[in-house]
Amino acid sequence: MTTENQNDSKAFYGRLFTVKSLLEGNVQYGHSPRRWNPKMEKYIYGIQGGMHIINLKLTAIHLEKALRILRDCASKGGKILFASTKKQAAGIVSKYAIECKQFYMEGRWPGGVLTNWKTFSTSISKLDKYDKMLESGENSALTKKEKLILKREYENLLKLLAGIRHMGGVPSMLFVIGNIETKTAIQEAKRMKIPIISIVDTNANPEGIDNIIPGNDDSRVAIELYCKLAKEAILEGLANPTSDSRRSSYPKRENFSNDKQRGEKVKKLRNSVVDPSKNLKPILEVAENAKVDTTEESSKKAE
Repeated sequence: MTTENQNDSKAFYGRLFTVKSLLEGNVQYGHSPRRWNPKMEKYIYGIQGGMHIINLKLTAIHLEKALRILRDCASKGGKILFASTKKQAAGIVSKYAIECKQFYMEGRWPGGVLTNWKTFSTSISKLDKYDKMLESGENSALTKKEKLILKREYENLLKLLAGIRHMGGVPSMLFVIGNIETKTAIQEAKRMKIPIISIVDTNANPEGIDNIIPGNDDSRVAIELYCKLAKEAILEGLANPTSDSRRSSYPKRENFSNDKQRGEKVKKLRNSVVDPSKNLKPILEVAENAKVDTTEESSKKAE
C-alpha cells in the first residue's frame, strides 16, 4: 500500500472502522447454510458453528464505498431516509437518523410512502393541524369522547409519520437495514429510481440493490454500528457542503413544453447525487496480520 493511500484523510477505514471493529460488532455472522441465498456466495468466507461467516474484507470495501456515497449525498443537500421494519432495529434507526438531521421509517412501512407522497403529505398536514389544536386548546369545545378520538388519531399519525414529517418530498437516497423485511420500501425506491444502500445478510437477495453492504442484519450491536457509521458520514457531508449542493444546483423555474422534458430534467438532477465513488481509491489497511487487496480493480470485483 502506498503512502498516499495510507494517508487518505477522506477514507473512513482506519478513522471510523476497521476489520477488527466489524468483528467486534458481530458483523461477520450470517445465517444457517440451509437458509442461505446462493447469490450471496461470493461474500461468504466459510462456515463456523453451523453458521455462514461473512468475508469482512469485502464488507469493509463495500462499507467504505457506501459511506462515501452517503457523505457525498449529504454534502449536496440530499435527503436520506433510514428505513427498517426489523424489530431488532427499533429505536436505533430513529436515534441515529435524528442525530444526523435526516429522516426515518421504522416498525412498519406503509405502502406508498415513496410512490404516493401526495397522499402522505395530506396526512402530514392533518397531523400538523392536530398538533396546533392540542397546543392552542382549540379542542376544549369538544366532548370527552371526541377529545379521546382526536388524541388517539393524533398518536397513531405521529407514530406512523414522525420520521418523515419534515421530509418535504421523496428522499434522495434510501439507507436500509434488512432488505427482506423492508422489501416494500426497496420496491418503491426502485420504481421511483431512488438509489438504495442496504445491509444484506446471507439469506437475502442482493440483486436490485445499488450499493450492498454484506453483513449481519439481526444483531442490535451490528445494526447500531451501521447506523452510527452512516450518521458520521452524513454529518461530515453536512459540515462540508459542495458548491453544487441540491439547493443551489436546482435551476430557476423553467417552462417545459411537455411532461417528457420535465421528467428528463428531474431524472438528471436526481442522478447527480448518485455514486460519487467511481474513482474509489484504495481504502483498507493491514488488519489482524492479514493483508487485504484494496486496489480499485479488486473493489469492482467484490461487487
